[in-house]
Amino acid sequence: MVTAASALAIASSAVAFHDADGDGILDEIEEATERSVDTVTFPKPTPFGLSITSQSSGAKVDDKFHLYFHDGRFQVEYFPNASSNQVAAEFWLELVSLVEWTDTNGNGLVDDGEVLSVLPLGSDGFGTSPVNVSEWRSLDGGKMSAFDIRSNGGELHLRLTIAQRFLRVSEGKILTPMEGQLDIWVNHTVRSPAARVGLELEIETDEPMAFGTDPWDETNRYSTDESWISVTGGPAASPSTVFFSWSNGAAVDGASGRVLMTDPQGSSGSYRMYAIYPAGTSARQSVVHVSTLGVVSEAFQDLIQPVQSLGDPIVFTSSLVAVAAIVSASMIIAKRRRRKD
Repeated sequence: MVTAASALAIASSAVAFHDADGDGILDEIEEATERSVDTVTFPKPTPFGLSITSQSSGAKVDDKFHLYFHDGRFQVEYFPNASSNQVAAEFWLELVSLVEWTDTNGNGLVDDGEVLSVLPLGSDGFGTSPVNVSEWRSLDGGKMSAFDIRSNGGELHLRLTIAQRFLRVSEGKILTPMEGQLDIWVNHTVRSPAARVGLELEIETDEPMAFGTDPWDETNRYSTDESWISVTGGPAASPSTVFFSWSNGAAVDGASGRVLMTDPQGSSGSYRMYAIYPAGTSARQSVVHVSTLGVVSEAFQDLIQPVQSLGDPIVFTSSLVAVAAIVSASMIIAKRRRRKD
């Protein structure tokens, strides 16, 4: 049995560590892995594109990654050695079109003839609504930036969020400094009451690509219930990975459901796929879906080594909460005993 005294002893041994912003990651971990982030929007004075460069600091070999958006296309590049300026892995993600789909034969697949309507995106769907930028700082001093991107017709709204430090964005997801969260909002009136809204996506890359479950974020417990596409390049002895991941669930008209993500189809470095969202409850369907663009940072693994003695940062922070609960409960029990005496 853990007594109040022993619980307080545990708590007092842990007070040297802090989590100022309450994101579940120790400040010591965040300080060791904080990145410098440079953001640019273009052209001036009315920007329709953006460029983000994030670089590690203090690793044996610092790395950097680059996120770029223009004309409905995102690019992710990874440089394992920031000073060499040599790209090891990269891909382009294009939002090709907004679609309506009906599962005519009931097999759960997007077959020929089942896409009922197509609203072009890509270069045709963006370029008249400027990118809006907002910046703020978390309680632990980390800088965060969000970029709001809207399609020309206003039916698609994207928000790319990037942070110098870890940032808890929901109960089940912590955004790491090695990625940007891409929130997707769709507001579309379907022509057919039975149709479901979806996005046609294209991935372009010259490196090997893998599609499936167990993304890096989920494996390291920074997220839950996600899938991903990973692209791996560079030397075989020290490969580098960039990725596009997404939540397996989405909210449509306020109700949660599963996302149907079709297997990528294509060859010669260009692959098409569909993200089909759950059925809505009205003709005007409102979709909220969370995805991520990021890299598996080699510098992060190096920077986190000196603070590994702190243990698992997420478990450690959770244990502090548990200790506090034990202390509180023990004190209540002690008071009741004294009253009985």
